[in-house]
Amino acid sequence: MKKVMKFWATLAGSLIVIWALFRGYDAQFGNDDALVGDINLDTLLKYLLVGVGLLAAATLGTRSRHGWLANGSASVCGLLLFWVLAETICFGLINLGLTDAPPPFHSRVRLNKNWVSYEKQFWGDISPEFGRWRLPNSSIRVPICNGDSVLLTSNSYGMRDAERQLASPGSTVRAVLLGDSFMEGYMVDAPLRYSNLLETKTGREHLNFGINGTSPINYYLTYKYLARQFEHEVVIVALLPANDFEDYSEAAKTGLLRYPIYRPYWEGNLPDLNLKYSLKNIDQSVAAPVNRQRPAQVQESVDSVFHSMPWGKRIAAELTLNSYAYAYAMNWVRKSANSHLEPMNSFASKSFVSRWAAFGHSLEELLKATQGKKVILLGMPVLSDVYAYEKVPEDDFSPKIQTLCHKYGATYINILPIVHRLGPKEWSSFYIPCDGHFSAKGEKLVANIILNDPVYREAMGLENAEECF
Repeated sequence: MKKVMKFWATLAGSLIVIWALFRGYDAQFGNDDALVGDINLDTLLKYLLVGVGLLAAATLGTRSRHGWLANGSASVCGLLLFWVLAETICFGLINLGLTDAPPPFHSRVRLNKNWVSYEKQFWGDISPEFGRWRLPNSSIRVPICNGDSVLLTSNSYGMRDAERQLASPGSTVRAVLLGDSFMEGYMVDAPLRYSNLLETKTGREHLNFGINGTSPINYYLTYKYLARQFEHEVVIVALLPANDFEDYSEAAKTGLLRYPIYRPYWEGNLPDLNLKYSLKNIDQSVAAPVNRQRPAQVQESVDSVFHSMPWGKRIAAELTLNSYAYAYAMNWVRKSANSHLEPMNSFASKSFVSRWAAFGHSLEELLKATQGKKVILLGMPVLSDVYAYEKVPEDDFSPKIQTLCHKYGATYINILPIVHRLGPKEWSSFYIPCDGHFSAKGEKLVANIILNDPVYREAMGLENAEECF
């Protein structure tokens, strides 16, 4: 027993001595940041000492005089050996490219190469109030999966739009547009977006505040802190059930250990919901301009998030971040599940019912903030929604939106059945095949739908006669 204890104690002591030597070298000749290359020495030592401790406890237990403890310890040793074998096999499979399973992230012990970007930044976590936004007066050329590319530019307010003034020019009506990539017109040139088409056709300004990667809580906060500063009479909001329910929540906190991003969310239960943010401040985000080439700062953010989690979740997080066997198993589970998936209709209640509370609250807050304006909500389908709707014509989303519209005096235009009525031969032409966003033809279709809506025409001060592009 003493020899076994001495062995493990010597091993642990040796690890500490080696760690101290590296730390001393780092303090004397390096940055004194506990990093050697991309390895965090402090976290690595903790991992190694925990491993030594577990093995020591298990081996010492097998030598106990108590049969139950000796048998239990032997079982633990067997499990540990099986685990090490499984990790070794999966490590080989992943690193030799024999499986498409992604390697573990190791974000607490190793700086991730994806945290560093030398490309010009166009968007990211810019606003402390609403998070994701663009840098002002910037531009970027984004490749499209079909081989084309699109030039994106921002004005002095960070909008992907022409330069705008806070005051409305002249006496004409002006509209503010909110939404995600389906409002931004993500994969088409600016003149081909439905916001630009409407502005050209009507002679009324349509201020586009849409940006990809956002949801109704962002629309509300963008309106509250930016868009409402611009004089306007009409608000048009694009709702995309396919991903508008993918808000951050406390349940998704483990994801911040890979990519710590700054996202607003609602904490609590209705009616007592409070606005919170995923990180303590925006400068902790991997997508903040200050961290574009500072992976060590990003790892500090990861460590901050990790230590804010309860112990049980920390242990589970360590498994998901570091286990090759877990990565291999989860990849197999995902592939098995995806092989049985049928086209999902995001307008059907089963797609959103469990996440309606936060979505509905965000939309209500936006509708409250826009009181006195004419608000038009758009129900935007992705291509899979249209195909699924053809198979089973379910739409539980629209009645819930219409209830909110009735409560707050807003108008709802449901794009899904309009696209569906045009027939299967036309559906795919409205979307970029390899991407899923609206094509130029899809943008034109939406512009025509909006332009010929009587509520829109009245709100924008247009004649009632129908028009088209």
